[in-house]
Amino acid sequence: MTEPRTVPAAGPPSASAGPLLTLAFGLDGARSALLRRVGTAARPWIRSRALRVGLAGALALGVGLACVLVAPLGLALAGPLLLGVPHVVSDARYLGVRPGLLRQRAVAAVVALGTLGAAVYGTRAGALATVALELVCRGSVLARAGLALLGGVVAALAFDAPKSADAIFAHVHHLISLAIVFGVGGPVRARVALAVGVFAVVALLGSGMLDGPLASAFASTVTPLDPARLVRSLSLGL
Repeated sequence: MTEPRTVPAAGPPSASAGPLLTLAFGLDGARSALLRRVGTAARPWIRSRALRVGLAGALALGVGLACVLVAPLGLALAGPLLLGVPHVVSDARYLGVRPGLLRQRAVAAVVALGTLGAAVYGTRAGALATVALELVCRGSVLARAGLALLGGVVAALAFDAPKSADAIFAHVHHLISLAIVFGVGGPVRARVALAVGVFAVVALLGSGMLDGPLASAFASTVTPLDPARLVRSLSLGL
């Protein structure tokens, strides 16, 4: 009977190892030490997707509110670049590329034209692209007709008031992300707490209680953005 083979423990890199291997070994050692110290306490957070999402949401709320109070204009400039672009790429990957929808030439053409149109004409072009997608996609006739009707209504409203439509879409589309987070499963209280936290932060900012710190942050931040123009474009005239 063959003796089971033992794998020797990894030792430190030799003197001839390159700097990248030495760095990687050091980082791995630090990771192992951290896991040994916090492994038991962190295990539920690692194994539970709901807890991970809740923790990430709480950190995002805290860091986001702090950044708003310290550098609101910088956040308005960096947010779309650091968060907006990756989330659009992620949408394209998970909603279009992985299911294979973009292999259909008609769908790929509508997505490409709709993306270019939305960059120029905003919500109006996006809503029209939604209608066009329902005409070329496969699926239930009832579902496609309902979504096409919804897209048509949004397009009509957007053409009637394009600036308001763009501002409303800029704010309301975030609720879709919140709804997805709320539906990932796990303890209901944790999900409710996260949703309440989001609306509490929004209500706090909207109440005017933080207008003093915000005014100071606006005055001390140097960016190419015009605060007055941002307020006009995003506040819906309020």
